[in-house]
Amino acid sequence: MLTGKSETVSFRLDAEMVQQLTRAANVIGVSRGEYAKHLVTQGLTNSFAESTKNVLMEVRHDLRLLREEHVTSTNALLIAAGKLSPEKALTFIQTKLLKQPAATE
Repeated sequence: MLTGKSETVSFRLDAEMVQQLTRAANVIGVSRGEYAKHLVTQGLTNSFAESTKNVLMEVRHDLRLLREEHVTSTNALLIAAGKLSPEKALTFIQTKLLKQPAATE
């Protein structure tokens, strides 16, 4: 948890959300404000970070699949169109599509 000077944060909730917040706070024996603080803190640390990590992993997986499909499609098109032999199509894919981008500093 971060340390240092704290600041006041305020926000509005509709009546139904306020009732839910109040009930949940009462169940665990804390004030509405303390419970809201707990929810925000948890949301911005553990669960938010975990959720972001999971979404990123899904995006990376989807990107990998798209790249594989792109390579397969390009290979099939180059060969089927009679533009390149299978060997030359493979060389083209390896040098043009699969080359690693230059590292940025």
